[in-house]
Amino acid sequence: MRLYNHKYQDDILGKAKTSRIPNMEWQDVAQELDITLWQKLSKFQGRNNASERTFAVKVMRNKILDLVKFANRQKRFIDSYHLSLDELMERELVGNY
Repeated sequence: MRLYNHKYQDDILGKAKTSRIPNMEWQDVAQELDITLWQKLSKFQGRNNASERTFAVKVMRNKILDLVKFANRQKRFIDSYHLSLDELMERELVGNY
């Protein structure tokens, strides 16, 4: 897998492989982290003597949390629109009369 951020490649791969995000392979997580770092690293200002790596790790952590929230939201959306077999059969019977 080729990543844009060679400097943080080990961090990206480590976080991607250890994160458990529903319906996402670790390669997808790595790509999301790589893109997010590419977008955010230019905003690093080094306030409070923070290192760039500290900033990068925080960005990755936040992105993983966002991905988990999104995955859980999608799961709830799908789960809230299901019908039981009994409900489907009842609708069929009512519809036939």
